[in-house]
Amino acid sequence: MRRIFVLIRAMLRFRPVLLALLAIAVAADFAWHFYAGEPESAIRARDLRRAPALQTGDIVLCGRIGLSGNVMRLAAKSPWTHAALAAGGDSASLLAPVKVSGSLKVCITRMAVRDFAQRCEAFGIARIGNCGEKCLAAAQRAAGMEGTKSDISLGAAGFGTFSGADFLAESFELPASKLSVSEDGSPKPVLPEDILEALGAAIIFSAGNAQNP
Repeated sequence: MRRIFVLIRAMLRFRPVLLALLAIAVAADFAWHFYAGEPESAIRARDLRRAPALQTGDIVLCGRIGLSGNVMRLAAKSPWTHAALAAGGDSASLLAPVKVSGSLKVCITRMAVRDFAQRCEAFGIARIGNCGEKCLAAAQRAAGMEGTKSDISLGAAGFGTFSGADFLAESFELPASKLSVSEDGSPKPVLPEDILEALGAAIIFSAGNAQNP
């Protein structure tokens, strides 16, 4: 009994330290869940199997799980954090910017749909009506950019580079300078929604926590 009493006194003596450690533990636990996301919210292979076959020129959208995804959605007020272009070919037909490890650069990379959808809690496919040669030309321009690297600038412009919206604008030869300016003339990030609106594309499939823009 005496030992228990001594232990309680010692704990009370170091109460501020214990409270601080508890606060750190709670914050770390929250940060981990905020970063990792809830596992059940991630897009699964069965979700992707329900998706229609991609056509050249389709725009594939992702809302990424994790700290960066949450911050991007909050800052840009967009459900989509990443976008890719279906460039034809086999299942490894998507082209999208991927952050280069250890640098503030992205590299246009070819990948499979399942790889693009990793760590996504929202997934969508947008299609342009009567696209034909326009989509084929965009896919060819995108393929020509494969392997090229771009700097991620700070501020609003960085979202377009990191998300892939700038890459899509360049592929379809859209005026990125106009897309990056709001109605009052102030700079704004180029969003995937801006690309869809400019191209007249409609979301034909969505899964997970996707919300149509």
